[in-house]
Amino acid sequence: MAYPAAADIQFQIGEPTEGSVNSGIGQISGWAVSDETIVSVEALIDGVSLGLVPYGGTRKDVANAFPDIPNAEFSGWAMKWNYALLEEGEHLLTVIVTEEDGDEAVKEVLFQVTGFRSEFIPDPEDVQIGGATIEITPEGKIVIRDLLVEGELVDVELSWFKTAQQFLIDRIAYADEPAGNQSPEANAGADRVVGTGEPVSVSGSAFDADGSVIGWSWSQVSGPAVNLVNADTAVVEFMAPSDAGEVWLRLTVTDDQGASASDDVVITVESSEPETNSAPSVSAGADRTAQPGDNVTITGSGNDPDGSIVSWAWSQQSGPAAALSGADSAQVNFIAPSTTGDIWLRLTVTDNDGANAFDDVIVTVEPAPEPNQAPTANAGGDRVAQGGELVTISGGGSDPDGSITGWSWSRIAGLAVTLGGSNSQQVSFTAPNTDGTVTLRLTVTDNDGATDSDDVVVTVEAEPEPNQSP
Repeated sequence: MAYPAAADIQFQIGEPTEGSVNSGIGQISGWAVSDETIVSVEALIDGVSLGLVPYGGTRKDVANAFPDIPNAEFSGWAMKWNYALLEEGEHLLTVIVTEEDGDEAVKEVLFQVTGFRSEFIPDPEDVQIGGATIEITPEGKIVIRDLLVEGELVDVELSWFKTAQQFLIDRIAYADEPAGNQSPEANAGADRVVGTGEPVSVSGSAFDADGSVIGWSWSQVSGPAVNLVNADTAVVEFMAPSDAGEVWLRLTVTDDQGASASDDVVITVESSEPETNSAPSVSAGADRTAQPGDNVTITGSGNDPDGSIVSWAWSQQSGPAAALSGADSAQVNFIAPSTTGDIWLRLTVTDNDGANAFDDVIVTVEPAPEPNQAPTANAGGDRVAQGGELVTISGGGSDPDGSITGWSWSRIAGLAVTLGGSNSQQVSFTAPNTDGTVTLRLTVTDNDGATDSDDVVVTVEAEPEPNQSP
């Protein structure tokens, strides 16, 4: 039974299930999710609180069912419980889930307890293991024989329960019970994977070494709720839910002496709808320029968020024809043609699911620049200077396809002189008072680094000696 829940609380009791029969040590477990923060999960049996149940266990099936609820993956709650503490018969489990704002949701299940003669084990001092023996059956059960408990000899059978991930008490046989009955063996079949909405049939089997199996009972332990059909037969059927997750079923068989055994099977429900493939992304790189004869290399890139790039394809869309090399790889190259214009290339990538994407890049082929023409230097006409005279020479220069960017004067022959402004258009020096010549050279440089030179000769005439009186 269930009470009205807070609007945003959803939860389920996984163990014990409605009408299940329990004994020994088991679990009280389930899951709870909410848009608000869940602060506590409390369990009560017959109105008596067992305390708060630890909350926050991993439940990937719940996360798959509620992908929009934060922390749904950590929505499990569970605690160990010794059902031997309860009287034999019917009991009521109440679970209360409380949110941070105080809202509550409540659910209840009725379950049965098969009681033992006393709490097992009430006091370790009442147990004597000196004469006990342990054996492991071919089915994987652990049997402790001749265990002395409170003065009585008992045989204890332990079975592995996948849901609890431990050995739990399957049967306790006292010495005064009818001898010879062996518990049956249950087999719920192998775990499997099915798709959402798929009809599922699970065939169980059982064996009783000293009698016959007379009762079959399938129950759901946990997972998305399913409607079990023919749950009292060896073959149970249900329709896989629309929510992905693990449907945990338990088969319990009973023999003609009332002994029982259980086995679990997990049916993993996966979405039968294929995930939508995300298209890849691609970049053909930045546009660029080239000149005829240039070796052009372009490196593209691609990425697929949910897979991998399996093919690359470069193609020319327009422009002067270019012979592409490596067109089926990320990097393509070609020799720029002699014809100028825009070469339009396209890179197309394809992912492992067949989706593709493309990007374009333009390579503009420009004419090769005209050869640079050298400048012309003019050092001026030759001249005559008198000794001691300040000589100033203004040079000239021109460039038919650019500009003069450098001037350099140097003395290459003749009388030694000191030049002023040798790195400018105009140079000067003081003529020595010696007959002779001075040869100067002007070198000009244009904006492309070409040079030209021109020479000028200055003839120096010494001043005559002053006339001395007789």
